[in-house]
Amino acid sequence: AQEGVSRLHLILNNLSEALHNVLTTIFNVPVQGTTLFKTLLTAHAPALFDALCKQGIYVRLCDEGNALRFGIPDEQGIERLRKALGTKNIRDAMK
Repeated sequence: AQEGVSRLHLILNNLSEALHNVLTTIFNVPVQGTTLFKTLLTAHAPALFDALCKQGIYVRLCDEGNALRFGIPDEQGIERLRKALGTKNIRDAMK
């Protein structure tokens, strides 16, 4: 049982690190968070929230309107996010 839990922790840590790397690479800003969630501080949060939702990527717009919170997706979700972040809609939202 302990081996299974350790394997799940390893998978979760790897997915968390992958999400962190995608966000820092695309946005070039520090990303905060835990193993389960990553928070991206950006003045473009509302526009990015709308653009991501239109692509079926659901994130939380923080109450202050200056950050997005991303839950840790599976491997396919990370790839979907990477592709979505490379689209014109996202680039336009960051202007």
